[in-house]
Amino acid sequence: LVKIDFIIRKPTAFQEMTFTRRKRLVIGNHPLWFISPEDLILSKLLWAKDSQSEMQLNDVRNILRTSDNLDRAHITGWISKLGLVTLAKKVGL
Repeated sequence: LVKIDFIIRKPTAFQEMTFTRRKRLVIGNHPLWFISPEDLILSKLLWAKDSQSEMQLNDVRNILRTSDNLDRAHITGWISKLGLVTLAKKVGL
């Protein structure tokens, strides 16, 4: 069983940026696009900001723990722009 989230691009600077940074992978002869781990972290923090979802925050902690070579400067640069400073501190960023 695989869970897939589809994200509809909104006309914001953040969403535009995430779509330019997406990664193309071919799985079983099917080209698929994936959000970068850094932008997934930021997206989950945004969702948690709106929903107060502890599950989203736990997902962020898991991504931080299991992803190598994250571009932390990219994450940090967007945290303040998106008003996520408090949540970022909560997950250890």
